[in-house]
Amino acid sequence: MATSCIHHRTLSPSGLRSWRSSELYCWRHLVPWVRSRCNVLKECKQVDPVNALHSYDPYGDQAMQDAAAWMPQRKWISNNPIFETTNTSLSCNTPGTPARAYIPIHAGENITAVYSYWVHTVGPMIAWMAYCDNAENDCTTFASDTADWFKIGEKGLLEGSIETGEWFQKAFSMWDGSPSLWSETVPVGLKAGRYLVRHEIISLHSANSTSKVPSSRCSSLRMTEGATR
Repeated sequence: MATSCIHHRTLSPSGLRSWRSSELYCWRHLVPWVRSRCNVLKECKQVDPVNALHSYDPYGDQAMQDAAAWMPQRKWISNNPIFETTNTSLSCNTPGTPARAYIPIHAGENITAVYSYWVHTVGPMIAWMAYCDNAENDCTTFASDTADWFKIGEKGLLEGSIETGEWFQKAFSMWDGSPSLWSETVPVGLKAGRYLVRHEIISLHSANSTSKVPSSRCSSLRMTEGATR
């Protein structure tokens, strides 16, 4: 099974950028997922620079990224948690400005989110997709907060209780600073076309709220060889 990689920037405890070796964004039909984690990381780091796409960098040149034809990830300018379920930024973070490029992928293939530094440990992780359902099937003009999102995968409590058990959110984190990988499979049977994919992490550790979503990132996909859903 092939996989495509998405690199999501996060903040290290010092508030600085971390782990740049993936060149910010890596996607490609890489290697069978049965290979080791190390092999997948190696392939992600060695993506063909001609075909590679880069992720949005909230610390980089904003004007350049806003105009970049190669950008597949929707813009986000804040790493602050979203507390309100009615907040329109919940769909693709803040402000969720549409990207211009698309990641090519086939139904049934894996898509892997690569986090450079993740320090939270409690709560579910959910991956969503949505068909860009406007007249042009154009995600660059599609409002993500109006999308008909459907779940393609989730990771949750691995063992124990909610308060003291181990969550995948902790287990997937590479505490040595190397990238943390979260892989889900794009469902078979999806019709061909352009989609959004959203990786959402809900953290439950906040004392003043039952839940919060500090990370809800979106990228654009171009599905090929799909079947009518």
